[in-house]
This record gives sequence, C-alpha cells and structure tokens, in this order.
Amino acid sequence: MALFAPAFGGRWINWTAAIGIALGLAGIILLVRPGGSGSGHWQTLVVLLAPILWAIGSLYARNAPSPKQPLTAIAMEMIAGGVLLTIAGVADGELGHVHVATMSFASIAAFVYLVLIGALVGYVAYIWLLHHVSVTAASTYAFVNPVVAVALGAVVLGEQVTLLTLVAATLIVGAVVLLLIGQSRNSAPAVVLETPVRDVA
Repeated sequence: MALFAPAFGGRWINWTAAIGIALGLAGIILLVRPGGSGSGHWQTLVVLLAPILWAIGSLYARNAPSPKQPLTAIAMEMIAGGVLLTIAGVADGELGHVHVATMSFASIAAFVYLVLIGALVGYVAYIWLLHHVSVTAASTYAFVNPVVAVALGAVVLGEQVTLLTLVAATLIVGAVVLLLIGQSRNSAPAVVLETPVRDVA
C-alpha cells in the first residue's frame, strides 16, 4: 500500500521503508515458495493481482464516503463480498462439492474461527488501523500474517519448520521493524524556531 499511497494523496516512502518493503517481499517469497518452482497457471496471476487490488481498495477506503458507524460500513462490505463470492461459487459449480454429512468437528470449528476471529475481529481491526495509523504501518499486516500462519501450523498441526522458514521469518520481522522506523521518521514533528517578540521590535 505504501507504494500506491502517493496516487491517493499520501506521501512517498523514504529509503528506510523502501528497504523494509524489499526485505519483506524477499521473506514472503522464501516463505510461500520455498521450492522456487511456479505453477504457471492463471491462478498464480490472480494470487499476485489480489493484494494489489486490496491495497488500492484500502487506500480508497481511507477517504471514501462511508456511514458514520464503522461497524455498519464493515457489515456492508462483508455482505457485499459474501454475496459476490456466493454467486461466483454457484456459477463455478462449487455447490456440488459441499457434503454437509461428511463435515467433521475440526472443519466446522475452523470455519467458526475464521468467521469470528479472521473476519470479524481481524477485519474490524484492519479498518480501524486504516483510519488511525499511516499507510506504511497498516501495510505491515501483509508481512506478519504469513509468519503467524507458519507459527500456528507448527504449534497446532506439528508442521515442520525448516532453516529456510526461519530465515524468511527473520527477514519479515526485520522488514516490519524498518517500516515502523521509516514511518516514525516521516511522522517526526518538525522543529519550529520562533523568534521572541522582544527581538522583533
């Protein structure tokens, strides 16, 4: 989001934040694609295009007309997104892959967790950040989320954590630190030198 911010009236990032973004992207590449072999399908393009559209939408939402109650605006967005995804799923024939009788307790619990924590709590917190912190600070979620997902996978599911994963996590944490440092430098108040009134006369 920090890269697109100037197009929406925001400030250009400084070199510290730029280095942080580069480190974060490198960490994400190592974390998500440890094998380094791409599939080459159209789904890959969609995955790459999704965060770009998310960033543009987030920047637009900062100053877009919205209801006075934040929860109302969030509900409208989530309902609209749910309806569109339902239509797309039905058109793609996904209803034929839903088998209610075979749903396990683990799958239902995971769905409830995603609705309550991932959607309600997470999305509300993200919208709050968009309106109360800088674009650079709000965009750090994109680097932190994969690290949290890997940590939960290791703790809850016992997934293997390799040396490459640890290197990627280190790069991502370092990127977040640099982004926050760069933001603090941008937001530092300017020193105003005032001349005493008695010296003006």
